[in-house]
Amino acid sequence: MSALSEHNETDPLIADAPVEPPLSGRVVRGAGWLFFGKVIGRGLGVIKLVILARLLAPEDFGLFGIAMLALATLEAFTVTGFGDALIHRQGRIRAYLDSAWVVQILRGLCLAALLYFTAPLIGWFFDEPRAVPILRVLCLVEIVKALVNPGIIHFRKDLQFRKQMEYILWSDILALIIGVLLAFQLRNVWALVWAALAGTAVRVALSYILHPHRPRLRMNSEHVRHLFGFGGWVLASSLLMFLVTHADDLVVGKVLGAAALGVYQIAFRVANIAATEIAHTINSVLFPAFSKVQSDKKRLRAGYVKSVTVTLGLACPLALGLLVMAPVLVPVLLGEAWRPAVVPMQILALFGLARAFAAGCGSVFYACGQPRLLARVSAIQCVLLALTLWPLTVRYGLPGTSVAVTLSTLLVYGYSAFLTCALLELRVQTLLRTVAQALAPAVLMALGVAWLARFATESVGGLALLVAVGGASFVVLWRLINPSTNPIHLLRRKA
Repeated sequence: MSALSEHNETDPLIADAPVEPPLSGRVVRGAGWLFFGKVIGRGLGVIKLVILARLLAPEDFGLFGIAMLALATLEAFTVTGFGDALIHRQGRIRAYLDSAWVVQILRGLCLAALLYFTAPLIGWFFDEPRAVPILRVLCLVEIVKALVNPGIIHFRKDLQFRKQMEYILWSDILALIIGVLLAFQLRNVWALVWAALAGTAVRVALSYILHPHRPRLRMNSEHVRHLFGFGGWVLASSLLMFLVTHADDLVVGKVLGAAALGVYQIAFRVANIAATEIAHTINSVLFPAFSKVQSDKKRLRAGYVKSVTVTLGLACPLALGLLVMAPVLVPVLLGEAWRPAVVPMQILALFGLARAFAAGCGSVFYACGQPRLLARVSAIQCVLLALTLWPLTVRYGLPGTSVAVTLSTLLVYGYSAFLTCALLELRVQTLLRTVAQALAPAVLMALGVAWLARFATESVGGLALLVAVGGASFVVLWRLINPSTNPIHLLRRKA
């Protein structure tokens, strides 16, 4: 158990937690609320992506991608890990919120200043002077973002996922409206820049509307020290995870240019729907839920196996369906200008599936007070990427980048699953059987859709036919192979 957990046992600021409803019921209800919100949010996101892709050029997305990559770099090197530390901490956390908020504001001001003064250097590195004014405007994003109400951490810590869903959903709706209006008006990269700033301001405002906590400018050094005790490992894993998740953008932007970066980022976003919208939704429920039963290994083990069934049961058909439908989906929804995204998207669909499978591992590591395991896994993946990413990108372009990212992910996330089994005393054979049962109907569905796709036209009707056949065949195959298991029922049922 971590030092932070040990401190909780004697901390006079932590009151005994009140009696709560059964955890498993609250978790599955929470996952249901978040999944519902994410489905709607992703639908809005797809609409926004399709409209923006039709109005803006790949180069516009690439320029904005360079700016956001610089922003993500600075954020990764200054992450505090306080959010995860507050969720992991047992008992009440109200006394810690003001200190976390002050540190958050100081961090935002430092990031904004650093981004402003390093903007010319970043533009020189990517040979894109047009990125400099974009970076300097995006400094404001860090300042505004730092003002978000820290009280919203209670939505996750206390499993109030209906409120979390409302917060995310309203943010997505307003971001869609703002982004589309600006794109129609400006028709260039500045539509993305001003939409990012406006969207951040909207999220900050909503954080105060939806949660009654009002932070004050005061900081307790003892509280900060306790939070850093857990957050230090979160920082280490965050730095490594940044290299894992953004090294490909860095190499593509440097080697292939802004237009290629725009194509790659769109391919990556679409291919990761399974990971970001399903696995991470469930994962955001699992970490606070697992943290509440961190000392009960049997419940942790059962919860993890159940989460794998649910995650893969929903993610497999999406990922494998995208792999076989991408040649029709890209020109129909995004347009001919985005056809170079087809092959990278197909390869990255497997990356998204592997990422979805491994999402629960991180929750187990954090809940058990072992964030260093995630740092170890990320370090190994960094080494694999360092050996493969640059040479494959130089030689094969975007498909080479996608292969390097996917192969390293498959290897490392397999190791993550092994560590999780060891931590939970779970038999590897049990996990492999669970994975195979979820994967089999999706593979058979994908083979059938791939055969049908050879005859489908590149039209809305052809795409709709593939989606309908794929969805119906997966449901039938799942019921034949797994007659006693339904991932939707598992998500909704109170355990």
